Amino acid sequence: MPRILFQSGTLLAILLFARLAAAETGESHEIRAAKAQALFDGAEERFHPLSEKWFYDTQAAMREEVVRVATALDAMDPEESREWKSHLHWHLLETNLNSMNVNLRELEIVRRWMFSNRKGLEGPLFAKLRERIDAYLDAVFAFSHNDLHVTYDEKVALARRQCQEIAGEPSDANAVALGRTLGWLQRTGQLTTEIAEVRSLLSLPNAQVVVSTEFAQRLLGRFEADIDQTIRVLGIETAPSIGILQRQRLMRVSGSANSTGSASFEVVVNTQEIQINLIFQGEVIAHCRADAGPAAIQLKTYGQVGAIKPIYINMSGLRLGETVVDSQVTTQLQGVTARSNYVRRVARRLADQPKARSHMQSSSRSRTITLLRESLDKRVDETLEEIRAEIATVEDSMKGFRELLAPAVREGAVPKVQGLRSTLTGIELNVAGERRHQLGAVVPYSSDAVGGDVQLRFHVSLVNNTLETILGGKILSDEFLMRYAKVLQVQLPLPLMVHSRSQRWTVTTAKHRPLELRLPEPNRLQFVMRIEAVEIDGQAYDVPSIATINYDLVKNSFDEHELVRDGEIHLETALPSDARSFLYEKLAAFYAPLLNSGGVAVPDGGVLGVLNSIESAGIEIANDWIVIGVNVPEEVLGVLIRYRRSDADPSM
Repeated sequence: MPRILFQSGTLLAILLFARLAAAETGESHEIRAAKAQALFDGAEERFHPLSEKWFYDTQAAMREEVVRVATALDAMDPEESREWKSHLHWHLLETNLNSMNVNLRELEIVRRWMFSNRKGLEGPLFAKLRERIDAYLDAVFAFSHNDLHVTYDEKVALARRQCQEIAGEPSDANAVALGRTLGWLQRTGQLTTEIAEVRSLLSLPNAQVVVSTEFAQRLLGRFEADIDQTIRVLGIETAPSIGILQRQRLMRVSGSANSTGSASFEVVVNTQEIQINLIFQGEVIAHCRADAGPAAIQLKTYGQVGAIKPIYINMSGLRLGETVVDSQVTTQLQGVTARSNYVRRVARRLADQPKARSHMQSSSRSRTITLLRESLDKRVDETLEEIRAEIATVEDSMKGFRELLAPAVREGAVPKVQGLRSTLTGIELNVAGERRHQLGAVVPYSSDAVGGDVQLRFHVSLVNNTLETILGGKILSDEFLMRYAKVLQVQLPLPLMVHSRSQRWTVTTAKHRPLELRLPEPNRLQFVMRIEAVEIDGQAYDVPSIATINYDLVKNSFDEHELVRDGEIHLETALPSDARSFLYEKLAAFYAPLLNSGGVAVPDGGVLGVLNSIESAGIEIANDWIVIGVNVPEEVLGVLIRYRRSDADPSM
């Protein structure tokens, strides 16, 4: 059985269906953009006036949560409590919770620190507080406008133009602009239905994991097996009414049934979810004895049988369908035994009557179907337990990566699975990484130049949306940048080392697109980092800076892909000369001449250790998509199977 490692409201279901339907029907981006633009027709007449109840309800909910968290903080060590309240700017929060007179800028400062990169903020203590401050900020933001209706009309007109621009050029930059406009409308409580429909048209999944049909069948083939099993038959049946008295009799049936055949798997096309059928084909031979009072009847049942057990995988997990059995068995009367010849002859004559023979055939077919269904269901249940155990093992192996993902968890920026499906070409997992002021991919991936057993596809919007969510408007410390440089590079550059004698420094990133990835041409990447302020040894410089770095994707002498910087970093800034040189040195070290993720070491052994043997099928960078293809050799599959079996059976 394959190990499949996947772990609602009506509106969400409708939107997901719309996304998949748009992809299936193959509508062009021009048609989808025109439909989106039409949704804003007459929208000026659909302005929704603000309600003070909205403001006071969110404020009361926020105040309630602040009291709960404050109680928990006060129960801590006094020094730890003071550190948390200082970091969260608690005094600014408490002074903006008691009236309509709220300072939006102060509340946004609180929000920024509440979603900062401090370890522990992703924990359950602050989870609801972060959720409620966003809801409260929405209300405060909406009521901060002097004339919301006028601004609303401007945003509606802007959204129309932006839909037209996407129709002309479906670039990530145009999608970013529309996403921010939609975010403003959603934040102020306007056009909620229309916004949802626009997103369903113009925000497609921006990441995919695709398992080719050929590889899926290879993997499933590892679990195919010949079956030869004997099942005990035991039960009570009612014989049909035969003879003058038309009296029914109870028959005790006992014996054994032997089934031989093979179990295989098949990927089935299903646009709504992944479907894999467990298929059994074989034959059955059963020898049974039916005791009916003074006589006993020997029966032989034999013939071809088949069964299909559907296994469905969707966002809710694994679901089993009904087992469908096709039984082509026939039953023969082998003999009759009784205490006397007279009783035996009577029983034989009754058993030979058409009604009795019909009953024997239908009864045997029914027993065969029941036994085969129970057998298959038991096998599937046992295998699902193995799958769940395997998922737990892999999750345990991934613990080492959780600290790197903590900023994404804090911000709620972890991409979400949008749908799973099985197609003619493979099994697809569609993922969306976006927030309400962002959009996903406008144009789906349409090429297949890479190939491979498994493909990982990333649209630039996934990278940029995630980076914006994690880094936008944040203060990045020298230690934070050092930690991630260790991942990108084999050896940490000296300028990025933080120690007791080093100059301490931070950068404050721009709120929008703080670090942007662009794909200007095939196999070429451009990074643009936008910095709002720099602090060096306690000296603050509120001077914007923009750094542009170009990389080419190349293969080294070991046939491995890596990024080679093209030229020097281009830094636009009005910083003083010394500060500029300092910042340039740090950025040039972080965006090194060679990036190859050398700091990521996959450990030998265990579930993750086999990843070292996976082969690259190629990388394609074009049309705002990055596609990585890998091939999984047979020996890797063999290791995986042996590892699973030895883990289940310590004696192996």
